[in-house]
Amino acid sequence: MSLFAVSGRLGRLRARVRVLVGGVLDGLLARGEAELVREFAEPVAAGVVLELAGVPEPDRAEVRRWVRAACEVEGSVTPRVWADLDGYLAELAAHQGTARVSAVEVVAGYARIVDLITGALLTLLGCPQQLAVLRRDPRVLAGVVREVLHGGAGSTGVAGVVAEAAVRAVLACDVLLAGEEDELRWRARLGIRELRAVPVSLAAPGRTKDGRPGWRARSR
Repeated sequence: MSLFAVSGRLGRLRARVRVLVGGVLDGLLARGEAELVREFAEPVAAGVVLELAGVPEPDRAEVRRWVRAACEVEGSVTPRVWADLDGYLAELAAHQGTARVSAVEVVAGYARIVDLITGALLTLLGCPQQLAVLRRDPRVLAGVVREVLHGGAGSTGVAGVVAEAAVRAVLACDVLLAGEEDELRWRARLGIRELRAVPVSLAAPGRTKDGRPGWRARSR
């Protein structure tokens, strides 16, 4: 069975994703700033994919390092990373008596979720004036998020469910790109995993990190 063949469990998956996204976001809100690829999209993607793969909590930090290393774009990944990950997943399936999930499937799922989350957030945060208008009606904003993620092609499966929950959670906060918007958009066209950092300022809805009014006041 495919790692993402979980259509009968999507309701439970959505609930679990909301909890996972909320946990990651709470830590970033406490700081008032974040880097969206490494500190948000990657932890969310890893949490979902490793949970679907049945990886026990004590093993997740190490397995996440393998998965992240397999996605590196600098040419430094050795075949040992893939061998370690694939061997671990084979042993895990044998121990749990479950269908085996391949390293390729885990890494591809992780990368797809990271790409969807980061790409959608770059698109929407890169148009702050339009986003301020959309935020006045949550239903309209939700529709635009789905359109950006799915491109009018319908559901993108589990990766789409995860990305939609993650993007909507971030946009419910007061968030602004902290880097050069033109540069970030240009780099995004090269491919999400080429982005080394997407810095943002982040605060709970309606407030900045130092307690002043948030984006609603700044956008007027």
